[in-house]
Amino acid sequence: MSELTGLNLSEVSDGFEPIPAGTYDVNVFECEPKTSQNGNEMLAFVVTVDDPDAPEYRGRKLFFNLMLLSQSLWVLKGFLVAVDFDKKTIEDPKFTLRTEDLVGKKVRVNVGLRIYDPGDGSEPEERNEVKTNKFWPPKSADPLASGKKGKSALL
Repeated sequence: MSELTGLNLSEVSDGFEPIPAGTYDVNVFECEPKTSQNGNEMLAFVVTVDDPDAPEYRGRKLFFNLMLLSQSLWVLKGFLVAVDFDKKTIEDPKFTLRTEDLVGKKVRVNVGLRIYDPGDGSEPEERNEVKTNKFWPPKSADPLASGKKGKSALL
């Protein structure tokens, strides 16, 4: 058995503090198809914050799912357009989405806060929640944000 001595854990937090609510540029770190607890197909995302206006949160991971139900595919379509997939290509009935093609893509997301109750008698805690009803191209794709003339990618 190994022993670790001299560890000072007195100033180590008990977990991540959530980042403030707002919009952030993020990179897709991971995307994989999964099945929800209700038996519905979905894409499970892990994204990392990479926002020039919030360098203190760079690398922080956020998690969200996009359901693949017929009534919610508009959300996936909006996400794909925001990460710069060609709209005509994704509207082609022969289009095939490879989840590995999403890894490394950058997108702007709306992050909120919610109260999470673990249900085990411990204190509820505040957690981040990616709002999945709207996605935007990242700020770096906005010609007005970079000082270039032209039409804003967010309009």
